[in-house]
Amino acid sequence: MDQPRPDRHGGPLRPLTVNWTGGDPSQVVIIAGGAEDAKTKNADGFFCLAPVSAGQFTISPSILADVPPTRPLTGENDAMGGLTVGVWPAGTPPQFTAKGLDTGYLMTGSLVVKTVQFK
Repeated sequence: MDQPRPDRHGGPLRPLTVNWTGGDPSQVVIIAGGAEDAKTKNADGFFCLAPVSAGQFTISPSILADVPPTRPLTGENDAMGGLTVGVWPAGTPPQFTAKGLDTGYLMTGSLVVKTVQFK
């Protein structure tokens, strides 16, 4: 069993719940996030899908534990995190091929990205 990494305040890492209202039931909600730290050369992220009708999705502490903590942004921009929430049509998207790529899918959708601090 994975033990959650303590946050900067010494407590256990908590789950992240994303809530939404409305939306087209023929679409799925994308919840993606991650962080990178240029000084430590550490980066990781997550990518989750949920039906629009769910209205919320919770990312577990075991997934968030791999995302490196970020510091408040300074003029150096050496550590940054982001959280993206958006929608795209459900179903099988068209595929494409490219050298060095195992599988490629063409998808269109709408995303909102917010710079965040991971603790």
